[in-house]
Amino acid sequence: MNRLCKRRKKKDDVYRFYCISNNRIAHNTCPGVSIREDELIPSVIEILEKKLSVALGDCLPEYYLEFAQQKERLSIITDSGVTKAELLRNQRMIQGLYENVVQGVISTEDYFSLKKDYEQRIEELSAELTSYNDRIAQLDHEVEEYKSVCEDALLLNSNHQLTAELIERLINRVVISHEKGVEIVFRFQDDYTKAVTA
Repeated sequence: MNRLCKRRKKKDDVYRFYCISNNRIAHNTCPGVSIREDELIPSVIEILEKKLSVALGDCLPEYYLEFAQQKERLSIITDSGVTKAELLRNQRMIQGLYENVVQGVISTEDYFSLKKDYEQRIEELSAELTSYNDRIAQLDHEVEEYKSVCEDALLLNSNHQLTAELIERLINRVVISHEKGVEIVFRFQDDYTKAVTA
């Protein structure tokens, strides 16, 4: 959509949003949809407020989301601890192998074969630890994103004004049908409600 101004001499200027598909995609792609700004903005605010209230409820405190994530966090921490212990055990086994080869307990051939197996297992365990750390970071990011969207929802509910920052953070795209119906594609998802209900 492109915003254009219709200048008036005796009244306030009127801003309209026009479809730009004909210019960007191909000629006659869109028969031409336009909507006045004073019709669009209240509709967007209303839809956005409804979506935020559904997604966030009454803006539950972030500790509620953290509590909902607690089971997964504990599982990750437990699995991570087991993986770290096995990683350390494999590292000690490699050190023990060297001592065994020096003392003549195992052959050089067995040493390299076992060392290769232990090193491969260490790589697998290191990859597992990285994935556990990535998931913890993702859970932390979800809490931060929830806080941000919650603050935006409170701001929108308090002053009912759309700012460029709010639009940038919350809205991906606004689609207007030929019947002047407004559909909004949001940047945030209902991940919060999924996490809370899980």
